[in-house]
Amino acid sequence: MILITKNIEYKYNLLSYIEHLDKNAETDLLIEEDVRNYKHYDKCQYIITEYHAENINYFLNLNKQVILCTFHKEKVKKRFLNHKNIQICNNIEEVKEFLKTKRMAAKKRPFMVLLLMLLLLLGTAAFYVTKDFDLSQKEKSTETVDKKNQDYSEENYVFLGDSITDFYPLDTYYENMPVVNSGVSGNTTEDILRDMRNRVYQYNPTKVYVLIGTNDISDERLSEDEIANNIIKICDLIRQNRPSTEIYIESIYPVNRNTENDLVDIRMVSSRKNSEIEKINQKVKEQAEEKNYHYLDIYSKLIDEENNLKLEYTVDGLHISDKGYEVITQEIKKTMN
Repeated sequence: MILITKNIEYKYNLLSYIEHLDKNAETDLLIEEDVRNYKHYDKCQYIITEYHAENINYFLNLNKQVILCTFHKEKVKKRFLNHKNIQICNNIEEVKEFLKTKRMAAKKRPFMVLLLMLLLLLGTAAFYVTKDFDLSQKEKSTETVDKKNQDYSEENYVFLGDSITDFYPLDTYYENMPVVNSGVSGNTTEDILRDMRNRVYQYNPTKVYVLIGTNDISDERLSEDEIANNIIKICDLIRQNRPSTEIYIESIYPVNRNTENDLVDIRMVSSRKNSEIEKINQKVKEQAEEKNYHYLDIYSKLIDEENNLKLEYTVDGLHISDKGYEVITQEIKKTMN
């Protein structure tokens, strides 16, 4: 179980993200008055909390793993900085990345145990096989390696992007389809450009769906032209390295800055504005048409009458709700065989 202190920022966004990671995960909210009276610490795996030295000491005395959120850049006491049971996160994306990493590690453990058992069995069986059989296996192994370096003849879909892709439950919406989630929370266009092999090439995709750029806008280091050019550069590199891959560029999704609604977290939306998003989308669309990349106008499918991301399609003004992903899935499936 993952326990979240009730006064932490983005708690509902975190609850939604944990559910995306594992639908069977247990979560609970802890109010200040119950810190010393909570009855289920024995089931608790992680406690996500803000900086409160007395409470942290209490959690550590219970030998609990603490994710310490210093969202307001609090000065943390030295004894907490390198503590083995404390993971310090400066923003919500770091919390999510840590949870995702731990989740992936947990998934790998049973696999590694099975792999070791299999290796032991194979090692024992090797004493009883003939040389001819061994040689034939080597030939098959070489053949398999060669096939991995070729483009797949069957469909293989890669979704490339940031947290909006990372949180997209592909297995739910594309059940029994060959989909790969290559989204990483917090990514910008530059992050993807630095890691194209691991993010795209290794999967030998028949189709790639590129959704990136919203974090570049928030970061404010790149101009509108530079962001659009980077998106096209990603596609150019895919075409150069996987020429048979069909490339689909999704428009950057809209945001909702309506602070009068409790759902919207303006700190999450940050400096993003739909007027700027529309300009970048237009620049990308024009270049995509010139280079024969498929352009998917998802933006217009998600907005309300006031050109804002519909509240029913979002969980915080930026990230997408289940209803939003349903709309997106309907549009993307039109491009699939």
